[in-house]
Amino acid sequence: MNSVKEIVEWAVTDLSDWEADLVRRLLENGTLPEDSIKQVIDNVITSFGINEGGELKDCTAPFVKNEIIDDLPSSEPIKLCSVYAVENINAIYNGSTLPFSHNGITLIYGENGSGKSGYTRLLKNACFSKHVEPEILPNVYKNQKGPQTAKISFLKNGERLVWEWSPGKTLTELSVINVYDSDSGKILLEKNNQVTYKPKGVEIFDEVASITEEIKRVVSGKLKIAKLPEISDIEKSPALHGWLKAISDETTLQSIKTKLSWGDENQIELDRLGVAIQENENGTSTKKLEKITALIETRIPRVISKLKSCLGILSSQKAREVSELESAVTVTKQAYDLAVAKLEIAEPLEGVHTKAWKLLFNAAKEFSESHAYVGKDFPNVDDGSLCVLCMQPLEHEAKDRLSRFELYIIDKSKTVYETTLANLEATKKAIKDIVAPDQESYEPLCNDLAEILDSDHRVSAIFKIIKSRKDYFEQPSDQSRAYPSEEVDADLLSQTLIEFLSQKRQELLQTISPEKHKQNICRRTDLQLNRNLHISKDLIVEYQQSLAFNKKIADALNAIKNTKQKFSTKAKAIISQLVTPDFIENFKAELEFMGVSLDVRISPVVRDSDTSHSFSIAAKRPGKILSEGEQKVISLSAFLAEIKTFRNNAPIILDDPVSSLDHIYREKIAERLSKEALTRQIIIFTHDLSLIMEVEGKCDDIALTLGKGPARSTFTIRRNGTDSGFCYSKAPWRGMSTAQRAQQLDEDTHAIKDFYESDIGNYNQRAALIYCLLREAWEALIEQDLFCQIVTRGRNSVQTLRLNQLSIEPTDASIITQQMTKTSNWMFGHDKSRALTENRPAPTDVLEDIAKLRAFSKEIIARRKAAEKEFGDQFKPPVCEVG
Repeated sequence: MNSVKEIVEWAVTDLSDWEADLVRRLLENGTLPEDSIKQVIDNVITSFGINEGGELKDCTAPFVKNEIIDDLPSSEPIKLCSVYAVENINAIYNGSTLPFSHNGITLIYGENGSGKSGYTRLLKNACFSKHVEPEILPNVYKNQKGPQTAKISFLKNGERLVWEWSPGKTLTELSVINVYDSDSGKILLEKNNQVTYKPKGVEIFDEVASITEEIKRVVSGKLKIAKLPEISDIEKSPALHGWLKAISDETTLQSIKTKLSWGDENQIELDRLGVAIQENENGTSTKKLEKITALIETRIPRVISKLKSCLGILSSQKAREVSELESAVTVTKQAYDLAVAKLEIAEPLEGVHTKAWKLLFNAAKEFSESHAYVGKDFPNVDDGSLCVLCMQPLEHEAKDRLSRFELYIIDKSKTVYETTLANLEATKKAIKDIVAPDQESYEPLCNDLAEILDSDHRVSAIFKIIKSRKDYFEQPSDQSRAYPSEEVDADLLSQTLIEFLSQKRQELLQTISPEKHKQNICRRTDLQLNRNLHISKDLIVEYQQSLAFNKKIADALNAIKNTKQKFSTKAKAIISQLVTPDFIENFKAELEFMGVSLDVRISPVVRDSDTSHSFSIAAKRPGKILSEGEQKVISLSAFLAEIKTFRNNAPIILDDPVSSLDHIYREKIAERLSKEALTRQIIIFTHDLSLIMEVEGKCDDIALTLGKGPARSTFTIRRNGTDSGFCYSKAPWRGMSTAQRAQQLDEDTHAIKDFYESDIGNYNQRAALIYCLLREAWEALIEQDLFCQIVTRGRNSVQTLRLNQLSIEPTDASIITQQMTKTSNWMFGHDKSRALTENRPAPTDVLEDIAKLRAFSKEIIARRKAAEKEFGDQFKPPVCEVG
C-alpha cells in the first residue's frame, strides 16, 4: 500500500472539490503559505454560497506525482555538531560549549548538578521530545538578566549550519532529532503516546486541524447579526406576531413581500376606520347620520329639482337649439317677405294685412262658409255672388281682390315666421329669466357630500356647467368660446347620491353599534401593524436574508467539522495499516531483546488528525502495575521501537536512560544503544560510570563480532561553584585509560606542589587524595591492562574471547602488591593509611610513583601476545570528527 496514492484516490473519490484541492496543496507544499490558505478559505466560502467580497473558487483535484511517492530518505541524516554560546540557561555558565561526535556514540558524563539537565532541557526545546519544559529557568543563584539563547551547530547534507535558538523557536531540520528522558518515558506509558512518524503524505493530516480552525475562524466571522426589528404593539395581533416570529431561513422573500404589501386601498381603509372610530367616540357619527338623513330626504331632492329646472332650460343642446331657432327665424322671415312681395298691390284703403284687417277678413270667411255660401270655399266668386260684407255684387276687380286676400291669408310662411320668432323670443326670455345657483348656494351641500362620501359626485361641477351655459348666452358673442355641452343626467345623479348616502347611513348605523365599533378598532389595529410591518419591510427582509446566510454559515461550519473528522478517520486508517503494525512489531522485538516478558497491549487512538498509541497491561496503565525500573525499560523500548518506524537515521539524545535499572537491564540497554550507534548519531547524558564502561565494552564486543565498532567520544561536564556545564574533553576518571589517569595525576600533582613549601597541611590533604586516585588507577590497570577487560567490575559478563590476549609474568604480582601497599599508606580512609599529620611524600616522589604506574602499563601492553594484533584494529574505535 502506497500512502500517497491511497490519499490521492481517497481525495478524488470521497471528498468535495475544496477538500480535494486542500489535499493537493498539502501534498505539493507541506505547510501552506498564507496566500494558499486564503485561497482554500475562498474555496470554502464560494462552495457554500457565502462569498460577499468577490471571493473566487480555484480548485484542482490532486494527482500522483512520482517525486512525492517515494517514502525513503532522500538525503543524509542531520548530525549535531555542538551547542555553544549558551546564555541564561539554568546554571550553565554563559558562553559554554558542548561538542558532539558526528558519528557513533557521544557519552557525556556528569555528576548530579553538573549541568546535564540544563543541556537536556535546551535540546528538548530545540529538537523534539514527548515532554518539553514549559519554562527554562535562568541561574536562580544569580541575578542574571537578558535573553535566553544558544547556538546549535549541525550538519545538513554535509554542510555545516548554525541556528540561533531561543525558547519557543523551532527549526524543521532539528525536529527529526528525538530526545528521551524520564519525563518523556512517563508520557510514553501513562498518556496516549502521539505518533511522531508519519508515512509519506500522511503528514498533511497534521496541518488539517490548524487550517480548518482558521477556516472556521474566518467563516464564523462572516456571521450576520440576525435581529428582528422592533414593531410597536405587535403583540396586539397574535397572528401577525406569530408570523413574524416564525420567519426562518426557509421563508421565501416572495412570501414576505406578499405579506407586507401595502397599497392605496389599505391606506384608504385605515384612514376611513380611523375617522369612523374617532367620530363614533366623539359623537360625530350621530351628527353625520342626521346630516345624511337630511340630505336624502330634503336637500338632495331639492337640489335635483333645481338642477332639473335649470337643465330643462339650459340643456346640453341648448346652444344648438337657439342657433337653429335663429336660423329658422331668418329663413321663415325670408319666406314671408317673398310671399308678401308677390301679393303686394296698392289697395284702396290703408291697413290691409294688419291685425284688424285679418280679423275682419277671417270673420267674413266664416260667415261666407257657414251662412252665405255653405259648401263653397271662401271667397265665392261665382257669377252673381255678392260681397259678404257690403252685400253688393262682386265686380271683376272685387273678385280679384278677394282672391288675392285669400291667397295672403292661406300663405303659411307668415305663420311659420311668426311662430318661429315667438319660440326664439320665448327661449331667450327663459334663458334670461332663469336663476343659476351661485357657488355660495351649493358649496355647503358639496362640502357635506365630500365629507361624507369623499366626493360631491360632480354636483359642484354640474352647477358650474349650468352657470357657464347661462353666461354663454348673456355675454357678447365670442366665436372662440364653446358652449358647455357635457351631458348631465339629473335622475342618475340623484339615484347615485341617494344610493351612496343610503349605504353610508347603513354603515354608520352599524358603526355606532358597540360590536361594530369593537371590530373597527381590531381591524384598525391590524391595518396599523400591517403598515408598520410594511415600513419595516427592508429590515424584515434583511433579517430573513441574515437567517438564510447564517444557515449557510452553519452548513459550512458543520461541513468543516466533518472535514476534520474525515481527515482524522483517514489518518487513523492509514496509520493503523502502515504505522501501528510496524510499531507493535518493533516494540515486541525491543521487549524481547531487553528480556521483558510482560504482555503490554498497544492500541491506536486518533483525535483530530493526531494518532497516538495507548499502552496497557491487563486493561490498566503500566504506571499502576509496574515498578519504576520496569516502567523505565518498557518506555525506553517503546521509544526505540518508534525510532525504528521513522525509516530515517536522525540522531537520538538520551538523558540517564538507565536510572532506576539493575545491572542486567543496564547491560542490555548499553548493548542496544551501542548497536544503534552503528547507523545513527547517539548522544547519552549520564551520571552512571557503569553505563559508560558497559557502552565501552559493548562497542568492543561489536568490533570483535563485526570487525568494526561504532565511533565513540566521552566528555565530562562539571560544576564550579554556582556555575555548571563546564565541558572537559577528557573521559570521567573511571572511563579513562591507564595512560590518561597517569596524565591526570601528573597534572593534579603539579597543581599542589607549591603547597609543599607554603602550606604543608593543605598539601598533605591534597596529596592523600592523589594517592587515593593512584590506588584506583592500579586497580583499574589490573582490569584494563593486565586482564584485558576480561573481567570488569560492574559488568555482567566475562569476555572469554580475550583470554588468548593474556600475558602475565610472576613478577607482576609483587610489583602490584608493592605499589598498592605504598598507596594505601599515603592515601586516607584505608585501614593502613597514616594520619594526615604525617607528611606525605614530596611532589617529586609522588611524580615518581605515578611514573611507575605508567611504565608498568606500557610494559604489560608491550609484552602482550601476537594475538592482540589480530584484535588491535578492531578494538581501536573509528576516528570521528567532533564538534
